[in-house]
Amino acid sequence: MSGNKLVLSAFGEIGPLDVQLAERDEIGERKSGLTMRSALEDLSERSFELFSEFMINIKRSSGNNISFKLAAELAKDVTTGLMSNVYSQIHPDVLGKDYRDLSVATKYGQRLNKKFGNISDAGIRCLVHDYPSHDFVIDYDEAAEIFQRVELPANPLMELAQRNNLMVPKINGSVVKMEHWPVPESEENDETGVSKNVSS
Repeated sequence: MSGNKLVLSAFGEIGPLDVQLAERDEIGERKSGLTMRSALEDLSERSFELFSEFMINIKRSSGNNISFKLAAELAKDVTTGLMSNVYSQIHPDVLGKDYRDLSVATKYGQRLNKKFGNISDAGIRCLVHDYPSHDFVIDYDEAAEIFQRVELPANPLMELAQRNNLMVPKINGSVVKMEHWPVPESEENDETGVSKNVSS
């Protein structure tokens, strides 16, 4: 987020921002800042599923003699009774702290992005909030949907990396030969072999 562009090879990948928080009542243990949010989203889905199932079953078992309004009221009471004990275990202070720490990551991302503007605020929020785990793989195509400027490495960069054994991708244990990517039309090599931008 602090760079003017992102350069990824065909084998390149980045990961999302997953804030790691100290685990409560544990020594040296950490948890994802998204754990509580994931739990709330799952509880919300389960609650709605229970409510829908109860309401439909009440209507069906009554032979449609019970009105939709009464069936919804009964389903609401049963769902609330079942889920209230689970929701009561969620501590508002912990939820607020997790949200605050996630907000810190978002704010730092916005500050890193100020100079070059290679990602929108929506993209920053996506990296902080929208992935299930910090080891989720974001490849070239997906990175291009998040960042404004994502490029394949030009030939001089590929040659430099290969010369210094920085890029040795393997598939099923076998080394894959790295093919040179074509230099973008907006670049050409100067006398030193390093690409330079060409004004249009």
